[in-house]
Amino acid sequence: MKFAILIYAVLTTHAGDEVERFISWNLPFENYYKCSLFYKENFKNLQEGVKDHAKKMHKKQFHVKEMGCVHATHHTDRDPTLKNFQPLFKSELL
Repeated sequence: MKFAILIYAVLTTHAGDEVERFISWNLPFENYYKCSLFYKENFKNLQEGVKDHAKKMHKKQFHVKEMGCVHATHHTDRDPTLKNFQPLFKSELL
């Protein structure tokens, strides 16, 4: 079982009718401090990147509802377990 601290994002369509969650296994961190520091230094690029990724996957416009760091455990037989979400950004849009 592999675990890491990862950046997560919760996105919603502009109409609010669809919510998608993303985690990035490509950016693992040893701890929450390193994750939050990286996020704070790169938040604009991270937010634009995840919105672009969601648009390519779903052919819809999304906005970032929440982003932060999360403890993720990888399992070979099921979806990853996510716990201890630490939001670093929350949209004021409903």
